[in-house]
Amino acid sequence: MRKAIWSLAALVGAVALGTGVRAQSPEFRAYEVATPGGKRIGVVDLTVNARRSRIVEVVSALPGWPVGRRAEAVADRLRRVQATDPNWWKRLGVGQANKAVVVTVSGLKAGDIPKASDGSPYIITADAKFAREWGLSPAGLAKQLVSGIQQSFQPTKVSWGRRGAEGAEAKAMTPAEKRAAAIKMKQDGDDAFSQEDYENAEANYRDAIKMSPDYAVPYLRLAELYCSQGNMAEAQKILKSVQSLKGLTADDKAEIARIMAKTR
Repeated sequence: MRKAIWSLAALVGAVALGTGVRAQSPEFRAYEVATPGGKRIGVVDLTVNARRSRIVEVVSALPGWPVGRRAEAVADRLRRVQATDPNWWKRLGVGQANKAVVVTVSGLKAGDIPKASDGSPYIITADAKFAREWGLSPAGLAKQLVSGIQQSFQPTKVSWGRRGAEGAEAKAMTPAEKRAAAIKMKQDGDDAFSQEDYENAEANYRDAIKMSPDYAVPYLRLAELYCSQGNMAEAQKILKSVQSLKGLTADDKAEIARIMAKTR
C-alpha cells in the first residue's frame, strides 16, 4: 500500500518525530530514478533520524556529466559540508552565483566549496529546469529547499498516517503546503515507476494533481504513463486538462505538444 503524508513535512521527510529532535548521522544518497517517457533524473536524498527527504533533482545532463554523476557531486559536496560543520543547516540562505539562484551556508569555513557572490559557500543551485520540475520559480525553489532541509533536521510539524487528497487536513493546508505535498507525491510516483509499480505510480500522480491542480508536471507524467500503456484516449484527456492551466512555461507547452503527438 502506498503511503502519503501531506503537509510541508511530507516534502522533507517521511513522518516527523516531533520538535527538538537531535540529528543523528545525516546521510546523503545520490542515485537515478526513471520517469514515464524515458527521462531519467538524478536525485539526492537526505536521511536524518529515519526521515528521508529528497533535496535535489538533477533534470539535465552536461557533457561528460550524466544526471546521476551530477547528483553524486552534489551529495559529495553536502557530505563535506556536514563533516566541516554539523550545524550548517541552521544558517542556510538564498543567494546568487553566476546569475543563478543558489542555497548558501553563511559562516562556513570550507575552502573547497564554491562561493556565491556575497562570499558565502553554496551547496545547491536552484536552476530553471530543477525549479520547473517542482513547479516553482528558481527563487521559490531555493526558499523551499532551505525550509525543507531545516525541517528535515528539526521538524516543526507532525503528520501521521495516510489521508486522501480530499481529507480535512488537505483542505486546511496553504497553497504552498499543498504544492510541497504534491511534489512529494510526484516523487513517490517516480519512485514507484522506477520499481515498475505502475499502479502506485498512477495513483501518486493523480493524488498530486488533486492536491495541487495547477502543478503541471504530474499531469505530464501521467500522460506519458498512459502512452506507455497504449491508453491514448486517457493520455489525451490528461493533456487537454493540463493545457487549460495558467502559467505554463514554454517547456511545459513543448512537452504537452510532444506527448500529444505520440497519441495520434
